Amino acid sequence: MTEYKSYTIFIKNLKTAQRIWITFRDAELKVMYPERETGYYGSVYPMCVSIYLEKLTRERISTLKAWTEGVEEGDACNGSLKFKEK
Repeated sequence: MTEYKSYTIFIKNLKTAQRIWITFRDAELKVMYPERETGYYGSVYPMCVSIYLEKLTRERISTLKAWTEGVEEGDACNGSLKFKEK
């Protein structure tokens, strides 16, 4: 956020994207584990939910790292992504 602090539109859009991603994450969880009768998924259910949420979160972190780490120079479609420092 510090690197992009002068890009207020970017920060506003990033915050919006994050709120939407949380909604998406929660929807993905409901697809993976639809509501069923109590006990359907067994006693490991809380662990399975945690593992799946961690997986989705790690994927999101990987996506967000592009803004802090940058992309290779020459990508004409880099948008707001900075180029990697050499």
